[in-house]
Amino acid sequence: MTLRISAALAACILATCCGAALSQQRVPSLRAAPGAEAERVAPQATVIATAHWQQFLMLDCTGANCIGEFSKPVLKRRVTVSHIACNVVATAGSVLGSAVAELASNATPPTIKGVGFLTQVYSSPNGEQHMASGVMSMEVRAGEFILVGLGLQSGGTATQANCQASGIIETLQ
Repeated sequence: MTLRISAALAACILATCCGAALSQQRVPSLRAAPGAEAERVAPQATVIATAHWQQFLMLDCTGANCIGEFSKPVLKRRVTVSHIACNVVATAGSVLGSAVAELASNATPPTIKGVGFLTQVYSSPNGEQHMASGVMSMEVRAGEFILVGLGLQSGGTATQANCQASGIIETLQ
């Protein structure tokens, strides 16, 4: 018991004496060499509120492809997307070739940080309706967004598409 109290007391004294000096030191930035990867781990944010989140999105379709992006979370908000479902209307005989959700940064051009595939696919017998959905866990912070892309593999033109995402939104301190 005495040993635990002594260790705890020593830790408190060390934090009090040296905490200010440590907090004023600059942390060197991680710069990765070309082709290498670097990861930064930020201090854990304090969540002060959570709520269910849903968003509906109409995609822009050109030829065989449709694309759109869900709105970005504002500062001090974090969204964890758990499910995305999309619907594509196309000319008869078309085949859905790809359905992808990408986590991207707000940089120019956007940097892709993660990819989720909408693997549960249903197509109507005549090929005019295609539905794709996927379960994922994609955390979107301020300055990031989810880009959705749907593409027909063959046989047609996409006339309209929409997606709906759901998950949890957190308010951070």
